[in-house]
Amino acid sequence: MNPHLYTFLISFVLFLLLLDWEKIHINIYGGIIAAVFKLIFNLDASILRLWKYNGVNSHLPDSILFSDNINIFTIGFAFTMGILFLQFLPHNIYLQLTHGLLWALFYVLLKYISAAFNILTYIYLKPYGASHILLFLLSLAWFKTNFLKPNKFLNT
Repeated sequence: MNPHLYTFLISFVLFLLLLDWEKIHINIYGGIIAAVFKLIFNLDASILRLWKYNGVNSHLPDSILFSDNINIFTIGFAFTMGILFLQFLPHNIYLQLTHGLLWALFYVLLKYISAAFNILTYIYLKPYGASHILLFLLSLAWFKTNFLKPNKFLNT
């Protein structure tokens, strides 16, 4: 089985198990923003040759979606985890910082495991170089706190 498909399936099963369907209309923005961010970052990393995905299109059709540049599985992973990040975001700002640190740590751990199992080869970057994700997650928390307030007329 394709290792990228396997990681996506695990994240999708976790997503379905943990998703709060009543607040999906608010939290889906986190998934959309995370997917766009991951797509842009994958394309930039491909141009700058920071890392290389291994075996993305093995046992899959030869398509741009399953290429080393785009890798739809990492974008799907970012979408599901962006929604869950916003869903479990606490109200307290210090807890939001802790929440962001934990999710960033899990992301760096995923990158480290991916490199250990030869799913990802780092050329000019190391797994801990993925610490940029902390700034992204804190920006996402700020976005939800300031712009995605539940509407009192929608009973959310």
